[in-house]
Amino acid sequence: MEMSSQDYSPFYKRIILAEEKQTDTRCLTLKTILDWGLNISNFFGKLKGDKLIKTGYLTDIDHEKTLEKSISFFNICFGKIQNELKQQWNRGKSDGGFIAMNIGVTAIIRTLDCILEYLVKQKNLTPENMSGEKLAEAVMPYLDPVVSFVKNLDSASLKKLRGYFGSGATEKVLREFQREINKDFGDFKSEGLEQWIKESGGKFNVDAMVLGNQQIQPLIDDFIKRTLIKEYGEKYWWFEIPEKIRLDCVRRKEEDRSEESPWKFLDTIHYKEIIESHWGLLGNFFTPPGMENESKKKKLEWLVKLNSIRKKYSHPQREPVTEEECNCLKEIYEWLQRRMAIQPLDK
Repeated sequence: MEMSSQDYSPFYKRIILAEEKQTDTRCLTLKTILDWGLNISNFFGKLKGDKLIKTGYLTDIDHEKTLEKSISFFNICFGKIQNELKQQWNRGKSDGGFIAMNIGVTAIIRTLDCILEYLVKQKNLTPENMSGEKLAEAVMPYLDPVVSFVKNLDSASLKKLRGYFGSGATEKVLREFQREINKDFGDFKSEGLEQWIKESGGKFNVDAMVLGNQQIQPLIDDFIKRTLIKEYGEKYWWFEIPEKIRLDCVRRKEEDRSEESPWKFLDTIHYKEIIESHWGLLGNFFTPPGMENESKKKKLEWLVKLNSIRKKYSHPQREPVTEEECNCLKEIYEWLQRRMAIQPLDK
């Protein structure tokens, strides 16, 4: 990447090339910048074979001019980030750094792409007729809210952003940046942003917790226990629980010095293994409507989903429950109630 070798570029000696060793400041990887940033943007248009079928925001009359325009645009935009977030930028990936890491740089690249899309659609910007310098000048006001946001991050928020991993990490930071721009520019919209803002405030966490902890889990718990007691008796039902789960529950009980039954120390995902081990007895009751002809694994995928949502509402500081996930819990509760009513059991 040419900008890594230009001493006037914010990316000078920042990108790991060839046999270079990673350092706190040379911590950017070209593959990540491409995969999480440039390749899923609209900067360079689309090719079909060797033929350009759609131009991008930085496309010019030929390859050399496109390269020149792109370098100019990114140097100016990231120059602003470097200058106004100097301390952050200089830290790279060391403690307290974020914006000059892969996740920060790719989030800025994606943000610039969204800003240009907005300016083209809402402000009639014509990138094909503009130089890299003019394009950078056009996006500058919309970068200000992002700069302010990063500048004012406390240590916990910074740690949260740094802690995102995987291909979806950039998307999460991008949403944070988009929200900040939307606060200052109300007509700045991006697909899914409004819904994300609605969900990110934790609007659905409480409802999900009530559904999960107070309705769904007690329903599953009570039904399984009563069914096993009816089948095996008060004295022996507990020994029909898979041994690994029993021992884990006993260990937790002792660690907590609790007077509660070991059964109370079950994890949500344990129900899946218990149901599988007594499929003939429990399987039909825990098969979602319309899934009767599917494999056992598919029939119980809802329990895996339930457990993943439980982790969210149990630790909302990590990631909020979405509206779709909350609706999923409502559906689970509704069909479970119907299933549990098929064969009433005496306590």
